[in-house]
Amino acid sequence: MATKEAIEQALVEAQIANLKADGVGAMDPDMLDTMTSADPSLGNFTNSDDKLGRAFVEDDDEMIPIYSTFDGAKSVVLVSMLGKQMRKRFGPQHAEVPSSMWGKQAFSMAQTERGREAQAKLLKLKCMFHADHPMREELNEMGLMMQCRKANMPTESHVQQHAQNRHPAEFKAAKTHSDKAERDEDRQMQRELSKQLGEIAKAAAPKRKTAKEGE
Repeated sequence: MATKEAIEQALVEAQIANLKADGVGAMDPDMLDTMTSADPSLGNFTNSDDKLGRAFVEDDDEMIPIYSTFDGAKSVVLVSMLGKQMRKRFGPQHAEVPSSMWGKQAFSMAQTERGREAQAKLLKLKCMFHADHPMREELNEMGLMMQCRKANMPTESHVQQHAQNRHPAEFKAAKTHSDKAERDEDRQMQRELSKQLGEIAKAAAPKRKTAKEGE
């Protein structure tokens, strides 16, 4: 069977299975369109009147991308396994997925709105040596002019690990400067606190009467 026809058949079978599971007419039309729209990056992509995506690839062993409807994560599957993947649904065994999504389709042929939003949140943290990082001016003042273009890290721990592994000398210099600044700030705070406590103690101490005041 030609791959184009295999993809079409897999998507149609998945539609039928999902409609039977939900009850005919219960499926969100937008979700149905998304579930059956192929990724335009595959090339030679068109939408027919029935809104079924057509992905033209060379043979049945070709891989095709699909996306998690939960977090938009992209994965690739064999065309021969497409129908099975498109029939998968979330359930209690997926601990990371909220219960509100249990019973919903796990994969789509294009990212859902939720998936796009989730991926946008993941791809937002820049390397601390990036030109647009908030610390850029401070780093320049330290003489750390090196710049990195990495700008798609999901968490601060990833940012730190990246800097330690890819820019060890610069990271060490920045950390040494930061640690010293923090120690200086702590010492300054201690001095100010000691001064305030001294003034409070002085104000609270009873005044001694002079000889003239005692007469």
